[in-house]
Amino acid sequence: MRYGAMVVGLVVLMMTGCSSARLVSSSGSGGCVAVSDSSDRWPSYNMSKARELMSKQCPGGYKVIREEEVVVGQTTTNNTQRDTTEVPIVKGLVNGVQETTRQSTEVHDRTEWRIWFQKNQ
Repeated sequence: MRYGAMVVGLVVLMMTGCSSARLVSSSGSGGCVAVSDSSDRWPSYNMSKARELMSKQCPGGYKVIREEEVVVGQTTTNNTQRDTTEVPIVKGLVNGVQETTRQSTEVHDRTEWRIWFQKNQ
């Protein structure tokens, strides 16, 4: 029981620690904040963290001027599946080996949600 509770606690800490807002760019009049996605629910609360960061940058208030999903890289996955089957060449005497190889490659975009903001005038 104690071990299970520790595992659950560790998983929750890992999930909440992985997602945070980061400042991509900053100027005297505003900047851009990035989060992993535009969700605002447990366990990440991405948009709440983004608003906190924008408030720290603009204590007098800010206005969001644009939001969009941005491609920041790609993930490539290569899969190889090899099947080996013995095939009788002469019934009961000698076996040959038949080998089949299948390969596939998948490429997925890695994205993040970016929010551009400016200080209130």
